[in-house]
Order: sequence, then structure tokens, then C-alpha cells
Amino acid sequence: MGLLDDGNETMTEIPCSYCFYQLFNSSIGITSVSEDFLPATSLTYNCYERMFSNCTSLTTAPDLPATSLADGCYRFMFQDCKSLTKAPDLPAIKLAELCYTSMFEYCSSLNSIRIGYTGDYNFNYFNE
Repeated sequence: MGLLDDGNETMTEIPCSYCFYQLFNSSIGITSVSEDFLPATSLTYNCYERMFSNCTSLTTAPDLPATSLADGCYRFMFQDCKSLTKAPDLPAIKLAELCYTSMFEYCSSLNSIRIGYTGDYNFNYFNE
């Protein structure tokens, strides 16, 4: 079951800003998350901000299929997940302000991150 599953169907749009803000923050017992846990393709302002930050035992992250991003949507999402070994692909080709800011900050076990965006690097997408 995904986070946006209402029992009958899976929703593809996040219903509100800050919707899942800090939902699992500092949950050290979480080691993995099902790949289909976050099925949304359209995000809202800061909806996943700090969702898994400080989950130091997390090794496997869910897929992030969203292609319609909003300002700050992934800010600090996996910050300080020191055991995270594989980053989810980030397929969006159009970015929003601060959408990826510090998303993987202090994720010292990551070797690479695959981003769909191919435009010019803009500091406002990735950092504050």
C-alpha cells in the first residue's frame, strides 16, 4: 500500500502543501521503503520536506516518479540518511525553486544521483 492509497485507488496528486512534512523524520528503525510507496506525479509546496531526514538506517528509498514539481517539494527529504546507498531517480525535466535543496545532504553512502533535468544548472533548484 502506498502513502496515497485511499483503499480504492492510488492518488497521483498531493492534496496539500506541507502534506507529509517531517512524517518519518528521525525514525531510526526504518531501513527501507517500498518502491511504490510515493506514487504521486504532481507535487505541492514543500510536500515531502524532511520526510525521511535523519533516518540513519534507511538504505533503500522509494521511487519518486513526480514530473510536476513545486517549490521546495523535496527539500531536505533524505538529509543525513547516512546508510542510503541508492538514490531514487529524479525524472522531472522542469524544476521548481528549491525543489532539490539539500535533498541528499550528508548521505555519505551515495555514489551517484540520476536527474532527468538537462537544462542549465541553476543554484536555486539545488541549494538555498
